[in-house]
Amino acid sequence: MPSVPGGHPTFNDCKSSAQDDDTLDSFYFRFSPSSFDEVASAVKSKYPALVCKDSVVTNARGGAFTQTECSLSDQQSSLLIQRYAGEITTSSLSLNSVRLLNEFQEKSNARKKHL
Repeated sequence: MPSVPGGHPTFNDCKSSAQDDDTLDSFYFRFSPSSFDEVASAVKSKYPALVCKDSVVTNARGGAFTQTECSLSDQQSSLLIQRYAGEITTSSLSLNSVRLLNEFQEKSNARKKHL
């Protein structure tokens, strides 16, 4: 992954969405796992209540990797930083409103009822 001068993380695949009143509903960034510690540290310095937990994940070939997930939630939103977001070559940072998370849960529950 290319990086910018100074060695700062390069964010890829940035996405965001807003509610009808232009209130931010979510944003999502993907970046290289080699930048995970720097990103998590920067967020933690701004939001000391951010909690990080490690777990072990494996791939189909039996390789084991330390997954780190950092999260912070309040009454309005939920922040999640993942060292591995679906694949070992991608980290992610996402922020979602509680309103959007509730909407996703309602849709998921509705789909389950139709199975």
